[in-house]
Amino acid sequence: MLKGVKNKYINNVKDFSQVFSWCIKLSWQVSPIYTVLRVLSELFNPILNILGAFISKQIINYISSSIGIYNSRYIYNLLILMGLVALIKVIMVKVQVYTRIVHSEQLDQWMVKNMIDFSFDVDLAYFDDPSYQDKITSAMRDGAILVQALGSSISAISAAISLLIAFIILSKESIVYALLMVSVAIPSGAALKYYTESLYDLSLEQVSNKRKLSYIESIAFDRRFSQDMRLFQSSKILKDSHSDLWETLFNQRKKILKERSRITLLLDFLPEIVLVIISGHIIFNILDGKLLIGDYVFLTGLLGQLWYSTSGFIASTMEIIENKLRMNNYQSLFKYTNKIRDEGQLELNKVESIEFENVSFIYPLSKKYALKDISFYISSPEHVAFIGLNGSGKSTLIKLLLRFYEPTSGTIKINDINIRSYSIFSLRNAFSVYFQDMSNFAFSIRTNFHLTNPNESANDNEMIDALDKSDFMEVLNLNEDGLDAYISKFFTPDGLILSGGQAQKLALARVLYRKNTILILDEVSSNLDPEAEHEIFNKLQEITEDRLTLFTSHRLSNLSLADRVIVLEDGKIIEDGKPEKLLKDNKRYAELFRYQQKKYMIKVGG
Repeated sequence: MLKGVKNKYINNVKDFSQVFSWCIKLSWQVSPIYTVLRVLSELFNPILNILGAFISKQIINYISSSIGIYNSRYIYNLLILMGLVALIKVIMVKVQVYTRIVHSEQLDQWMVKNMIDFSFDVDLAYFDDPSYQDKITSAMRDGAILVQALGSSISAISAAISLLIAFIILSKESIVYALLMVSVAIPSGAALKYYTESLYDLSLEQVSNKRKLSYIESIAFDRRFSQDMRLFQSSKILKDSHSDLWETLFNQRKKILKERSRITLLLDFLPEIVLVIISGHIIFNILDGKLLIGDYVFLTGLLGQLWYSTSGFIASTMEIIENKLRMNNYQSLFKYTNKIRDEGQLELNKVESIEFENVSFIYPLSKKYALKDISFYISSPEHVAFIGLNGSGKSTLIKLLLRFYEPTSGTIKINDINIRSYSIFSLRNAFSVYFQDMSNFAFSIRTNFHLTNPNESANDNEMIDALDKSDFMEVLNLNEDGLDAYISKFFTPDGLILSGGQAQKLALARVLYRKNTILILDEVSSNLDPEAEHEIFNKLQEITEDRLTLFTSHRLSNLSLADRVIVLEDGKIIEDGKPEKLLKDNKRYAELFRYQQKKYMIKVGG
């Protein structure tokens, strides 16, 4: 048992030292000046409190023993000293508050920036994992809380110094007083430690439900859902779901808090009882002539400081232990290792050919093959269409080509070289890619273009040319702000509200603006009306004339660009050839073609 207690004590010391050293290193990295100011301001407070109590003792004792006969100079000096202590204390409090706020803001910004950098660099596959989303949520929460870790560490040091000074001074008067005040704080501290750890463990268990709760809350405030909520009048269902989740979370936490309050009530009352008993003993010593009135003020001040310092030290220690748990949770996020390693040394300047060799792929957390033993060779300036029903693997091909994911097996080559040999930047920079779920950003049209091609200087004429090719100019011409118009009301009430087709045209314009060697279009006409679809494909015919182009579609009416068609079904290639040949073969492609043709004619006739 003693060995277990010893090990626990050693672990707590290690926890404190790890958190404190991590905080100091982080703090110094962010701001050396504010680190020094914050440490000094925290350490001065207990010293000034004890010094103030000592000066008060001298004044009261001198007054009580020198009635009618006194040295005014001595009194003046004590008052001046008291005033200086008070002035320094006020200054240090202001410095402490200012540095704490400013420094915390700097630390918070550093933590958030670090998280953003990590999120942008981590493999796309992790975003498909709910456990990763929970880890991100916890890390964001804990990262913000860890900003307080430095304050907790410094407070612990400050409280320890104050405790030591008060204990030494008080011990000279009565070692019993000192030991009593320190000892009654220990049970309360032990209970606090237990419930601190319990609440933290509970917070980890609740992460998943909290994430669900946040999503339900976002539905009420996000414009994307506002129309549906009003149309279907489904707010009650969501409010009930929110209430159920909230009740579960609340009751779990309330149970622990209620238990902590009941147990700690008596423990927190013990110091008050001890303080009353000691104060009574001091009073009787004064009445017996053993102590002076000033001694009462000084000793009770020391007792209060000792209790305050002991409680503060225990509370700070508990916070440090909790911060250690949170720090582990935060740091564990950065242990997610990228499977997609940017180790390529070659620069990809021009794409002459693309080859898939027996490529298979299974999405993370899935057991089903999204692609199975895919092989094909494409050379510039071919125009190749990948067609198939939704879920056939069309978009997955593109994501593998861009190294958003790594093949489960097989090899992908560009210019007869494994794509892993190219740097990821140059690989992705060689493509102009439109995804069917591509997002525009709630900024201006100009900024959207800049985000698409941040390495190139902005060129208004080229932006307008790209908008014209995507058939977006009608929207632009109707707006007074032109390229500076915002495409959302998120930042300004004058922002545009784009239809699905208009948003798709803008996203396409951003892709065309890049002018890279390969153009990839994933379901480019999914939200377009027939007239807009026809207009865009006519323009794309000119753009892609001498350019290697890949596009996916489940609508065979979009095959005007294709001189070659690859048909996918259940992740496998079942046909590959020129459109007219595949029609003559009368297999799956011909079946899909006739089916869609029939449906289209029915709609026209109807």
